[in-house]
Amino acid sequence: MTIVLNESDKTKQSVIVNNLKRLNDMYDVVDATNINCHLREYALLKIAISEVDPEKIKELLNSDHSRILDEDDDVMIVELSGDESTVENTIALLEKYDIVELMRSGKMAMVSGNDESHQPKLVKSDPSWTTQRLSEAF
Repeated sequence: MTIVLNESDKTKQSVIVNNLKRLNDMYDVVDATNINCHLREYALLKIAISEVDPEKIKELLNSDHSRILDEDDDVMIVELSGDESTVENTIALLEKYDIVELMRSGKMAMVSGNDESHQPKLVKSDPSWTTQRLSEAF
C-alpha cells in the first residue's frame, strides 16, 4: 500500500506518520510464486527537456507501455508500466537525457482466474476505525 499525505503542517504530518506506523493489521498474504499471475511495475520519470528536442523523447516512448502525463518548457513527466524488463529497458533508453526524478512502484502481482484458494481472505473493517484513531491523536 502506498499512502500519499497532503498536509502542510509538519506537526500534523509527524502525528499522522507515527500513527500509521503503529497500524499492523494484516488481512492475508497470497504467495503467487508458483501460481499463474500477472506481474507489473509502474514508474514515473521527470525529464529535463529545456536543452533537448522533446520529439526525440516522444519517439522513444511510442508504445503501449508509456505515455506523457505532463510537458512544459522545462520538464516532461512520463508514465511507464509493464513487466520489470519493459520498465528497466525504457528507463535505460531515457538515461541519455537528464532524469530529474524517478519513482517506481516495485513489483505488483495479480493472480489469474478466480480460483478461491488463490484469493486473499479480506475482512472488511469498520471504516471509521482508522479515522477515529487518527483524530484521537490531535
